[in-house]
Amino acid sequence: RAIALEWVDFDGIPKAKGAELRPTDHTQQHTYAGHVWRLVDDKTKAVLHYFVATKSPGKLIYKPGKNK
Repeated sequence: RAIALEWVDFDGIPKAKGAELRPTDHTQQHTYAGHVWRLVDDKTKAVLHYFVATKSPGKLIYKPGKNK
């Protein structure tokens, strides 16, 4: 299934960033420490995972069913 990356703005409103991602895709996203991001199912719009950007560069690897 495809997922989408969304930034949650300071009013709590999600903003789509980039294209849908398929299981073998990857992307890079520049952000600032403390920004909240979420992954959503591109079809159903169900939230799959939330995360907060840290001060240090990092990597998020999302594996469905293993990030609860």
